[in-house]
Amino acid sequence: MCRNLALIALFLTSQIIQATAQRLARTPGTAESHASPIHLEPDTLLLTLVDMKDPAAILPYEDTLLNSFHEFDVSHLWGTSYFNLGFPGSAIRPIIPLGKTFTGFRLGLDQFDPYRKDAHNFHFFRLKKAFTYANYTQGRSQEEGIIRTLFSRDFKDGINLSLDYNRYNNMGVYNHQKIQNTNLGVGLWIRSKDEKLHVFLNHFSNVFDQDENGGITTDTLFNSPFFEQRITIPVYLQSADTRDQERTYQMLAQYQLTGVDSLARADGLTAQYQIRISNRRYRFSDTDPPSENDYYDGFFTDSRGLRQFIRHQQLTNAARLQFRGKLDGQLISVGLRNVIHKINQEPLTETIAEWFGDGSIQWKFGDRVRLVSVGEIAVNSNNASFLISGDLDLDLGIAGRLLGNLTINRRNPTLIQRRLFVSQTNIWDHDLDNLTINRIEATYIPPKLGLHITAGQQLISNPIFFDHSAFPRQLDEVVSLSYLKVTNRIRVGNIYSENKIVLQTAGNQEVYRIPRWYSEHRLYFLGPLFKDVLNLNIGFDYRMNSPYDGITYYPLTGQFINEDDFEVPFFPYVDFRIGFRVKYFRAFFMLHNVLKPIRNDVYFQTSRYPYEDLHLRIGLGWAFIN
Repeated sequence: MCRNLALIALFLTSQIIQATAQRLARTPGTAESHASPIHLEPDTLLLTLVDMKDPAAILPYEDTLLNSFHEFDVSHLWGTSYFNLGFPGSAIRPIIPLGKTFTGFRLGLDQFDPYRKDAHNFHFFRLKKAFTYANYTQGRSQEEGIIRTLFSRDFKDGINLSLDYNRYNNMGVYNHQKIQNTNLGVGLWIRSKDEKLHVFLNHFSNVFDQDENGGITTDTLFNSPFFEQRITIPVYLQSADTRDQERTYQMLAQYQLTGVDSLARADGLTAQYQIRISNRRYRFSDTDPPSENDYYDGFFTDSRGLRQFIRHQQLTNAARLQFRGKLDGQLISVGLRNVIHKINQEPLTETIAEWFGDGSIQWKFGDRVRLVSVGEIAVNSNNASFLISGDLDLDLGIAGRLLGNLTINRRNPTLIQRRLFVSQTNIWDHDLDNLTINRIEATYIPPKLGLHITAGQQLISNPIFFDHSAFPRQLDEVVSLSYLKVTNRIRVGNIYSENKIVLQTAGNQEVYRIPRWYSEHRLYFLGPLFKDVLNLNIGFDYRMNSPYDGITYYPLTGQFINEDDFEVPFFPYVDFRIGFRVKYFRAFFMLHNVLKPIRNDVYFQTSRYPYEDLHLRIGLGWAFIN
């Protein structure tokens, strides 16, 4: 059955591409290219977004559903670069492992961050009618699916309500492999009649539940008898699970002090105040840890079960002054905020009070030069950290466009790197030095080629990584990471080719477990059919990476650690998809891993966590404006 589906997919695509090629051969002058690899098809929803931190900035809502509706997996979104544990919604890590830049205190439990709903990816809409969007993606069974809903409506007296809800359910195909992620964002936007006052009230809830199997114990059984059913492949853990739950309440108010009559035109001076309360509970537990293997070697403190628990409560008060010039692109802001952290690690509790000062400037010099500069410093009773970053956008005219970034960050080690308790037993308590991250990056965009070329280098002094024993290690040296990324988009009539190639090299293979090269490619037909009533998108998505030293996920600490016994192999991963749009209705059919039936090996993004075999997913979506 799987082989037949794959053959049908290949046949359909070849017929459509062949028919289009024949039509193009009869139609001269249809080849063209674009200056950006971003999708450029016309927007069908015609909505605008509002930035909570800057209500004067009215942003277009890009209807990416035109040709990216099939992308339900965060790790597969074009423009992102992540590896996961082999199924959507699982713990995730970046392909280019640039060190996170920040100031102040951090837990260091970031494996679910790309899925979180918070102020940075929650939107309000400017519209006079109600906007509703619903999307459902079916998995391999009735228990699996992804639900997404978005709602926004304006009411009288300057009140707007927005709601954003996501739910991931995935059973996995291996024993004790299941996730359930729930993200909810609710917001109320209140503005005065003269639009000088804007108040945003938000609630964000993020709950991540994941059954942890620790990965497979061996990769030598896939072609053995009786192992066609993947649930029979042995795994390390049978009773472990992780729950990461965070609820946040936020109020952000902005008032126009000087300048024009309303923020809709927005030059002059504005004042902002923010209060934010967040409560996060993170728990890993294994009620029946295995005794026949050494998976918990060094952590096995209690044969009755293992548990890591952290409660992190935050209270943030922040004030900001912002000046916007009369010309577009002129913005200066300064801010001061206080954050109080309360941490309970069971049995240790502590309180940390931090003060942050920051400033930024965005300015345009004529029509060709735009500069953005940001600086921030954080101080608490134990440490200090700072961040300086600058971005340059230079229009070279007929020569194209040049983008540049320089970042210098001195930051603290995270809590999980410094201290860990398991079953109320102190496993480690390290006095680690601060890290310094220096990063430089440049992007060149030549005209009319649909091409982006990005080169960068990062230097980290006193880097920290988790070794094969899952313990943190800090090196007293400077480690480099250099990378080159090339993306392009080529269009010939209704045939599109999108490509991304990443080359990277690391100065220390223990700190950076990375493929030397990684590539993503798309080849598809996109165009109208049936007198422009239906838009069809049909084609292939494929990705590859070079083999590299292993890195796996260790659920007890919530970290990706070095894996010395299991290299990540080369595997060309291919998806086939058919998607179509009829006005505001969308649907897709997607065959994943279509090469698996003709290969004897399996696909790994992370050591010991195989990807799913050939399977079919179906998705439906509908937008309503009324």
